[in-house]
Amino acid sequence: MQIASVLRPLLACVALVASVGVAEAQMRPSGNLALATATVNVRQGPGSRFPVVDILHRGEEVEMVRCERNFCLVKHEGPQGWVSDRYLKRLVVQPR
Repeated sequence: MQIASVLRPLLACVALVASVGVAEAQMRPSGNLALATATVNVRQGPGSRFPVVDILHRGEEVEMVRCERNFCLVKHEGPQGWVSDRYLKRLVVQPR
């Protein structure tokens, strides 16, 4: 009986700490974040010949999905599209 009364609060604390760790891990950036270094076109495909679908403004944060031929597919608050990598500055995530 005494062991159960000691273990129950201990297990509750362990569960709380574990849930905080999971929430923190979900909020931590993936490491694929970048900032637009200038106002730049977001295009339908990986090249300047593709139509413009949106515009990134200088300082806007995006998630880089993948890169090919000097263009990166980005996700942001507007339509997903391709941006020249020369206008993206990768954000460095410092380990804790």
